[in-house]
Amino acid sequence: MQNTFHLFCLMAPALALMQLALRFALGQGPARTRLWAAWREERWLLWDGLAALRERLATPVFCCIALLWWGAEPISLLLEWYGPAGSPTAFATLRSLALAGLILGKAFCLTRYSGRQLMLGGLAAALWAKGALVSGYGPLSDALLLVFAVKDTRLFAGLASMLAAQAFEFAFTVSTALLGLQANMQTAFDTGRTRVRMALGYGSYNGCGISAAGLALLWLCLRWKKLRWWDVLAVLGVVVFIDLVPNSRSAELLCLIVLAAALAGRLLPGLLQKRWVRGLCAAAAPLFCAVSYLLARLYTPESLFFRRVNSLLSGRVQLAWNYLCNDLRSLDATTLFGQPFTTEMCYQVDNTYVYYFFLCGPLFVAMLVLGGALLCWRLAKSGGADLVLLACALGFMAYAVMEKVVYPNLLTLLAANALFGGAARPLTLNTRQPAPPGGVPDARPAKQGGGGQA
Repeated sequence: MQNTFHLFCLMAPALALMQLALRFALGQGPARTRLWAAWREERWLLWDGLAALRERLATPVFCCIALLWWGAEPISLLLEWYGPAGSPTAFATLRSLALAGLILGKAFCLTRYSGRQLMLGGLAAALWAKGALVSGYGPLSDALLLVFAVKDTRLFAGLASMLAAQAFEFAFTVSTALLGLQANMQTAFDTGRTRVRMALGYGSYNGCGISAAGLALLWLCLRWKKLRWWDVLAVLGVVVFIDLVPNSRSAELLCLIVLAAALAGRLLPGLLQKRWVRGLCAAAAPLFCAVSYLLARLYTPESLFFRRVNSLLSGRVQLAWNYLCNDLRSLDATTLFGQPFTTEMCYQVDNTYVYYFFLCGPLFVAMLVLGGALLCWRLAKSGGADLVLLACALGFMAYAVMEKVVYPNLLTLLAANALFGGAARPLTLNTRQPAPPGGVPDARPAKQGGGGQA
């Protein structure tokens, strides 16, 4: 996907400038009025033709992207094991070409943008792209492409496609590992009784844990408006699985934080109407970032308190302290826009707020923190069924203290609400908003308290 990302970086600024100039030139009235309209109104890029068809295609195209992105690995492995010579390479090439065409087509042909989104969102994306290009770290560019691709789609359908693809991939990986077709990394440890920690075909125990947690969170989001007690039990069952099999503490905490926050909001539906509660939600990302650096700065190996905190976070505090305060090589290599990705130095640090300080620079971390604050604020303000999305965002803000979160996942899709704030069609689980000029209005009746999306 790196070639697709580079092509996107080249095409996007040129098309954005052409869009602004075209909308200003074709507008009616005084120059100030035309400039304001070009700045505020969401319009198709360059050409308004076939609006109804483009409206209908946006969500199905993104669903195809989701299925290809998260569900193709099992097919690739099957071809590698049982297919004719050259078939895995052919499949990988076809998948890459299909994803490139779908992503670029969705972002440039099936998405509306206002001048404000093109300028402000473009500046944020440019900083993101700079960090990705300097570091050469693939998940960054992948995440940015999905943020643009998911705009103007129906979130419910996108999440359903994502769940289907990830469930297929998870079932395949686990079953083939248990059958001995893939390596199943195992480690025995003692908690008063001997236990075996298994990765079940994933590259790490935490990889298995977060994959299971991702399925639970997607299920919770899709079932939220019809939530029943057995849905809660299903999520808790995933937590038990994560504890007993991969024993990934960070993934367990993520599920529990999201579930607790979502249920608390459900029991107290008027809570998010208070402005101070929304502000507290928005402060989550800055607070967790500050705590990450504060713990690392104040950490002393001899302190019983810090040893316990470090143990609770599985050694993350000591790793951050080592590279922030104890290893001058790491700080010497730090630049404003990051450094090339290697397997040495800071890359053992799992804390998102510290890791990307070294990899992509302090400006990138500031953008992540601001984006997290804006995302939580907008989801809290939206309310209704978006409460579960807010709970997921808050959970990922906390999870970022222990693991990296900037890669294609649920949070990546929600991040489009921060990058394209104020969109006429936000990514929401509430009733869809009226279509902007040139779009197709939603004919379904509005529902109080947030209706579903098909």
